[in-house]
Parts: sequence; structure tokens; C-alpha cells
Amino acid sequence: MSGILLGDHMNYYNIGDRDSEQFNRMLVESLSEMISISVRGPDKKFVFVSEEFLKGLKLKPADVEGKGSTELIQEKLYESSASERAFSEGTDAKEFFHAIDDQWVYSESKIIKDFKGELEYVVTYSVLPHELLKEIDKMRLHLEYYKQENKQLYNYLIKNDNIHVFADKSMSKIVKNAVKIAPTNASVVITGESGVGKEIIAKVIHENSDRREKPFVAVCIPQMSPALMESELFGYEKGAFTGALSSGHEGLLESANGGTVFLDEIGDISLDLQVKLLRVLENRKFTRVGGTKTIELDVRFIAATNKNLKQMVKDNSFREDLLYRIGVIFLNIPPLRERKDDIIPLVNHFVSLLNKIYCSHHRVAEDAYHLFREYAWPGNVRELRNLVEKLVVLSEENLINAQMVNRLLQGEDFLVADTTIGTRQDHEAIWEENTVIDKYNQIESDKILTALVEAGGNRTIAAEILGISRSTLFRRLKKHPINK
Repeated sequence: MSGILLGDHMNYYNIGDRDSEQFNRMLVESLSEMISISVRGPDKKFVFVSEEFLKGLKLKPADVEGKGSTELIQEKLYESSASERAFSEGTDAKEFFHAIDDQWVYSESKIIKDFKGELEYVVTYSVLPHELLKEIDKMRLHLEYYKQENKQLYNYLIKNDNIHVFADKSMSKIVKNAVKIAPTNASVVITGESGVGKEIIAKVIHENSDRREKPFVAVCIPQMSPALMESELFGYEKGAFTGALSSGHEGLLESANGGTVFLDEIGDISLDLQVKLLRVLENRKFTRVGGTKTIELDVRFIAATNKNLKQMVKDNSFREDLLYRIGVIFLNIPPLRERKDDIIPLVNHFVSLLNKIYCSHHRVAEDAYHLFREYAWPGNVRELRNLVEKLVVLSEENLINAQMVNRLLQGEDFLVADTTIGTRQDHEAIWEENTVIDKYNQIESDKILTALVEAGGNRTIAAEILGISRSTLFRRLKKHPINK
């Protein structure tokens, strides 16, 4: 046995269905090799000491036979003992004292009483400073890790004036991973259904990277004409094609130099352009359309798609080598219906945001939250924001209740009165509804026009000012009669 049992004072107790003596011997042997433990009986003599206890004091079993801490103190093996205090004070005790070789020792003693309430044993655990320092070093490493993680999250959520709008564990993990990979230059592919917030995660990566002060350029591939996509990406020299500007044109990649390029819906890019994009990823240089000058490119690529790129590779509609180049890291964002805990925070965030935009004071009634949470949201976060905006704009009451939410979710309009079609009241209700919708459209149109003016006509910057994706801006430009 590793521990030294002195006399017949030790009792063993049944634990479950195990053989008590065999189990306790195994337990004591293991603990004896790991930690410094001593047990003293009511006569203050040692009845058990562990191997680690003897090793720490450079003693042999014979050196402690018939002795207790009192004698070891007299022999100047250590200057004090928690067990001495436990005996004298009749309570559990702690002590910090010098031992041999001028080492500091921390010990704790616990009193064990019999069924009569009489002191039966005093069990003492001791630890040496180097062991404490090991644990402290481990704690420091953990603390430093969490400090850095908290600093990164603070920079994203507070310093950069972003709003914390995720509560679901899966999204929390995705954001943490995005922050973790941000300082690297690894290219990333973000997958997920349309409207889940892929561009938001791309911005999290950009804003927590060393490129945060440089441009974040979003390229919405589905909104680009296939014929003009190459010139939009790479730019062109004067006279490159009919209709080209005489001064030439800087492409989106060039305008992002030093920063981040976000390729939205990369699964829609043509095979011909995939080859050229692959070459840029490999060589980090390109030439404008119609040009000969090589332009060095220093950007980080982040791509997003709602398609299965691996399946597209099998179908020969997406290049396998491009997938490996662009997808060093993959982040998959689950749909909103699978992250129920995000729904209510998002609702409250959008209501607060839209109240500021429209100078309103709306709030959501408790009975409406259940409908928000239980709806499937096939359009994900984009659909949720759209519905909340309708509620804020069209509701004449400040309190958004369950009936209003339910009617919109069912495809109805809560402003239409429940009266017989053709009555004067019905026509008035419809007229009132159309007036409010016109007002809403006018407000939205004015906002887009203002953003475009502020951005000098640059749609990417205008989309950032409006807080929407470039594809959303294109859709709204088609919807509103704005001179583009």
C-alpha cells in the first residue's frame, strides 16, 4: 500500500456495491501518491500519512511512527500546523507556515467526529508553493485568454457601436469563432439560407481584423450583369469596350485593396470568371480589362452562399480548386427557426432601431412575443425585420399586439376594417391604408436618395449607410422611382 497506515485506527466504509476494503485501499493508494495527507487520532498521534507527505518532509515511515505534528514541530521539520490549531480550538483550521528548506506550506485540517460527537480524527491536507504556483499559472493563462476574448468582443459590440442581437448558443459560438479567426488572413466561406445574416458575420470578421480601418467591399454577384461582372470586379482601361468611360474605371477588388472583399452568393459566379478569380487568389495580382499593367492585390476574401458548393463541385458547376482556395474556413449560420432564442432580442432591436428612424414610440405587447417565437420565418432575419418595419410604420397605436402581428403573418393587413365591401367605411379604411403605405414608400425613397447623395452615387457605400446589403439596395432601387 502506498500510504502508511499506522496502527489499527483506520475505518473503512461501504461505497455502493463495491468491496469496501479493496475499493478503499485502491482509493487511498491513488490519493497517497498524488497529495500530501496526514490523519491524526484523538491521542494526536498519526494514524495515516501519505507518500507525498513523507516525500515533502524527506522522511521515512519510521520517522513518524508514534508521533504527531507536535513532535515534528519540536524537531523543527516545520514551524506550525493547522492540525495543532484544530486540536486546540476544536474547529477546522487553516495555516500558512515555513517547513524544511525554508519552503512555505499551506495546510487545511478538518475535524471528523464519531456518532457521540467526540473527536475521532483530524485530517490534514498540505500543498507546497510550487504546486500552488502551477495552478496560479494555469489560472493566469485562462484569465489572459478570456481577457483577450472579452477585449475582441468589446471592440466589436461596444467600441464599434454594434448592437448585441444574438442570444442563441449556436450564434454565440459562430460569433466567437468569427472573432477568433478575424486576426488571420484565412479566406472564409459563410453558408446558410438567404436572409440569415451572412454579411453581418463577414463584417464581424472584418471589424475584428487588422484590416478594420480599410474598406469592406461587398460584391453582390446575383445583382451584376454576367456580361459586365468582370469589368465590375477587375475594372477596365479606357477604350476597353464600347461604352467604357474614357478615363477607365477602378474595379471593386482594386477599391478594396488593403481591406476585405465580401463575395455574396459566390455560387452564382460563372465558370469563366471562377478561373480568373482563382488566379487572383493564388497570385494576389490582376490586370484591368483591356489593360496590361499588373496590379498587386492585398485583400482578404470572404464569400457567402446559400448553395451547397460541394454538391456544385460534383455537378461540375463550381471549380473544386476554387472551393479549396476560397474555403479555408467554413462557418455555417443556422436558419432563424433553429435559433429561437435570437427571435425576441432581434424583435426588440428592430423596434428600437426603427423607432429612432421613424421618430416613433412603439413597443411590443407580451401576447405578441409568442407569435414571433413560434413562426417559422422562412425568410429568416430579413423577413423578421421587414415585418417589424411594417408594424412600426403602419400601426397607429404605440402598442403592437398579437392581433396585429397575426394578421401580417397570415398575409392580411390589420388596417383594413372588418366591414362589408363597398361601404363608405370600407373605402375610407382602404384610402387610409393606401395613404399610410404611400407615406411609408416616400420615407423609404427619401432615405435611399439621401444615402446615395451622401455616398456620391456609390451604391456599396450607400448600402452601408442604410445598414442594408447591396442586394437589398438594388431591390429597393427597382421598387422606388429614384433617378439612378
